[in-house]
Amino acid sequence: MDGILGLGRGDTKANTIEAPSLLDALSSSKLIEKKLFGIHLSRGVDGLNDGELNLGAPNTNRYDGDLSWTKTIDNENGYWEIAISNAGFDGKTTDLNDRTAILDSGTSYILMPSDDALALHGLITGFTQSEDGETFTVPCSTTKPIQIKFGDKAFDVSTKDYMGGSTGNGNCASNIVGRQVFGEKQWLVGDVFLKNVYSVFDVDNSQVGFGVKKEGAQSSTSSGIPSSTATAVGAESATARPILPGSPTAVNQNSPQETEPVKGEGGRAKAPTSSFALLVALALLSMFV
Repeated sequence: MDGILGLGRGDTKANTIEAPSLLDALSSSKLIEKKLFGIHLSRGVDGLNDGELNLGAPNTNRYDGDLSWTKTIDNENGYWEIAISNAGFDGKTTDLNDRTAILDSGTSYILMPSDDALALHGLITGFTQSEDGETFTVPCSTTKPIQIKFGDKAFDVSTKDYMGGSTGNGNCASNIVGRQVFGEKQWLVGDVFLKNVYSVFDVDNSQVGFGVKKEGAQSSTSSGIPSSTATAVGAESATARPILPGSPTAVNQNSPQETEPVKGEGGRAKAPTSSFALLVALALLSMFV
């Protein structure tokens, strides 16, 4: 791991250092047309190793149809925060329609208050909850996706991402964790969701766009300088903490379910720990400075 590339919106707290962001610098240097970036996260289990960061313009080859846009919510920390319309499973909804998502590619899981996690898992027949209310299991035979809705568009979250390793007795750990990281109605939404969509973060218009992944999509190609696309390959993996609050920071290659869950007393699943690879091609950015 070479480091973390911060791509937040910029905080508004008093007595903090004021400096141009990376997108500010690229825009003022006329190296990108728009202050936005797109992220495609690749699953380790798929073996593609094609995580991608696009600067200045989205890679339209990565998604079908149009992007679905949601306005950001103002916060002093500069988080990419948007409203959640609802969440559910297999067509059944929870009516958790007054929550917000703080989006962070540096977080492997989805973390939410325990009651919200219970409401969501409660739609899955055969789920279990740990005594501390934080971790859950679902039957390994589960095939239906979880849905999270932003605006009027619901996006599927595949079992490849929300289902982790086996905990025994036909159950698998859930990568949706009942842990409150921010406010009681704020979720920290990481790679468990982001691997299922192509995500665009638009600074100028204060909005986030999601596109449904295109099957068999290829990375974009460009020649010369400037380049609006950085495609990362061959990065080293590193150990990640389950919680890394903040704005989207990096392209994640490794799926959280690839690490066996840690079991506590009585064989109950404990809070998961996984590895992730930061696959932003930082060396490519040297051409901009």
